[in-house]
Amino acid sequence: MISFVWMSNYPFLAGTGGSENYTAGHIRELRRRGIEANIITIGLGKNDGRHDFPDISFHSIASAEELSDLDATLVFVTYPIAIKTKHPSYVILHCPLSLCDQEQSFSLEGADDKNLIAPSSYASRLWADHFNHPDVPTVYPFADDAFAQV
Repeated sequence: MISFVWMSNYPFLAGTGGSENYTAGHIRELRRRGIEANIITIGLGKNDGRHDFPDISFHSIASAEELSDLDATLVFVTYPIAIKTKHPSYVILHCPLSLCDQEQSFSLEGADDKNLIAPSSYASRLWADHFNHPDVPTVYPFADDAFAQV
């Protein structure tokens, strides 16, 4: 199971941003390929946006500490959490550098065991420079099937 951890004070809503669309697209493509994937929200309960994505499984937890008990590969969407996980975990760095600190403080402190990934080669270079990190791999978004028909 690959679980995308939605780290926001706001629900995972359709049409509100690229992080939501990118994440939903990856979950759909992974499931199409036979790999189970879902979204984990923290502290939002069932008002976490699941009604906007009826084809995607949501799992709500009360606190970040519960993540360490999950038997899944975790992908933190934008914000890493300094918590040990059962399997190697990742941080997809969606947020532009100038916007990251507007919602919550952004830091990799204590989360240096997380693998960094970015959604574009441009973002990859920005984050690598920002963190003085030699390489931030790029994981490009999947195109929706509708685009193949145009």
